[in-house]
Amino acid sequence: MNADAASSDRPQSHTFYLKSLTSARDSVYSYVLRKYDMYIQDHPADFLIAIERCRFTDKAYYDNDEDYNPKSDESSGCLEDLVARFPGVPEVLLYKAESLYGDSAKAFLQFIISDIDDHPQKWEGKEIWQVYNKLANIYVQDKLPKPAIEYAKLAQKFNDTLDLTILLAEQYKELSQNNKAINVLVSKLDSTNKGWELSRKGKLLLELGDADDAVRAYRMAAKDSTAYYDDESIAKALMETGKYSEARLYLVKGSNRIYMPSGALRKLFSYDLAHSPADSAFATYKRLTAESFSNDPVGFNRLRLFIRAPFHKWTFTDLLRLFCFFLLIIWVMVMPYLWVLPIHYVGSYLKSRGMVLVASEFRWGLKHFWIASSLLLLVNVLGLLLFNNGMLYPNVMEDSDTVSKPLADFSLFCFIGFMLSVFSLVRKPDLKLIWGHLWTKRRSVLTGLAALIIVQSALKLYLYALNATHHGIDVLSISSIVDDILSINKFYHPLVGFLFVVILVPFYEEILFRGVFLSALEKNMKFFFANCLQSFIFALLHQQLKLFPFFFVFGMVTGYLRRNSQSLAPGISFHMINNFLAFMSTMYMQ
Repeated sequence: MNADAASSDRPQSHTFYLKSLTSARDSVYSYVLRKYDMYIQDHPADFLIAIERCRFTDKAYYDNDEDYNPKSDESSGCLEDLVARFPGVPEVLLYKAESLYGDSAKAFLQFIISDIDDHPQKWEGKEIWQVYNKLANIYVQDKLPKPAIEYAKLAQKFNDTLDLTILLAEQYKELSQNNKAINVLVSKLDSTNKGWELSRKGKLLLELGDADDAVRAYRMAAKDSTAYYDDESIAKALMETGKYSEARLYLVKGSNRIYMPSGALRKLFSYDLAHSPADSAFATYKRLTAESFSNDPVGFNRLRLFIRAPFHKWTFTDLLRLFCFFLLIIWVMVMPYLWVLPIHYVGSYLKSRGMVLVASEFRWGLKHFWIASSLLLLVNVLGLLLFNNGMLYPNVMEDSDTVSKPLADFSLFCFIGFMLSVFSLVRKPDLKLIWGHLWTKRRSVLTGLAALIIVQSALKLYLYALNATHHGIDVLSISSIVDDILSINKFYHPLVGFLFVVILVPFYEEILFRGVFLSALEKNMKFFFANCLQSFIFALLHQQLKLFPFFFVFGMVTGYLRRNSQSLAPGISFHMINNFLAFMSTMYMQ
């Protein structure tokens, strides 16, 4: 086609020309821009074609995978020129709003709303619902449910075909207004036949506790053969409504999918263990373990089957799994020798050279160091096997939520296990040394508080330095167990979290690190090195690299408090107040 001959013809939309882009992208791109420019030159008032030109410039070379437009300068220039030529045209303002994000988008959209209020006739018939819809999504990202709901309702008011029920329900859920969330979802449950959208509504209804409507949504989603829907979620909804037989059909269907078979089989096995005959549970277990040995590496699920059917035969592989469990226990017991023996040899060498080591008043030695290390390792390994490997919670392998029931149970299991492990090493004479005899109780508590103020002040400077060097960290993460606290508070009660985090954890950690570990170490090396080593272990076990210096200083200070007072009381008060501040900060966040 001759370009000159076509100059008077109105160009097509940008989507039409985007389809014609082939390997000769550059030549087609230049031709289309020339066609747009020649038309705009003859029709300078046609802002709709000017918008289409800008859209074409923005999309022609855009790489979705890299989220990059090599023609971004041309696209920005086109937009600036468009706004300058048509400053108050609604369509132009709406187009500009599409390219803005964050606070700049929020400010510009509010400007558009003011213009709508001032010039309602100019905006009559325009798609102003887009303004409210984008504002609603911005406030969702900002985690501000109330304005998100307000603008979502306005968007639906100006476009009655718009379905924002999922957005609205999620925001009502954030506000703990579950009934409103359910009513919103149910009101437009049949407004779409898209399977993916109905599945999302079904999952949300299930989370809100409306299993009946969740089942209805999932069944509607299943009619869309082109869309993926979650068989396991449908099964969960059916089980909550008492339809167990039908639920198993969906679980079996999910376990037959090509991808993620282990996760689906875990869910089917958990179902069969609770609701199916023993033969069905054994058949599913056979499929689960045949898929991967790691699905039950130490025979935990086989033991659960043994409780269900004690006279069912054991296979060689079943016995092998139990043997792996015994090997794991032996490894846990032997592993601490890797660090206990070197300390023993260091102490023996120093004593052979005539170096006098000042023994602490605490009776704990390397034997207790080894026992404590073995017990802590055992608790941690058992916790990981039970709660983080999909054994008790078949959804855990696919669950990316950091605040969850498995994490709450894992945290409580570890807290209780660690506490019992430490207290098993405490005898009646040791209790007298918790308060000691050198300092009064009042002096111990006040000294711990003063030390905490100094360490917290140093922490603030440290966090400021991290932020200044663009390695910032949230102040709330001074507690290394924020997600643990949030999970316990959500699935149990904040008083349970308070009891462990503020009272029991500081108590048994001080006995463990400044009691057992420090006492054993200072009997085999000078106090300074012993204190550094126990502080290093203390910081390392908190598993936060950026806060390692804070926890190390924490351990050093409480170690010196223990030596100077010959008691654990100052360190315990120091630790409790620190954890109290962290707990309250976490509660505020929650």
